[in-house]
Amino acid sequence: MSTNPEAPVSTLKNLGPASCAQLARIGIHTKADLAAMGAIPTWQALRANGWNVNIIALYAIAGALIDCHWNKLPAELKLTLQTESKLTSIGR
Repeated sequence: MSTNPEAPVSTLKNLGPASCAQLARIGIHTKADLAAMGAIPTWQALRANGWNVNIIALYAIAGALIDCHWNKLPAELKLTLQTESKLTSIGR
């Protein structure tokens, strides 16, 4: 796990070259950038910029922040991400 906030997103779990390129296009280059924006706002920004990102992408982003493979996230966290992502997109 990279505890260095300045670690490039390319060194984080779950984020491959395509994801890192998309994140760079919205100004996210480091773990600190990602943490500052948060998983759900980052996922929404990707969607707002035209990328077809699904719930798995949200899990991947959240997992990257806590150094956990997306399919190993606790069920409670997945449920929270699902619920909060729906609630915050209602006004969109």
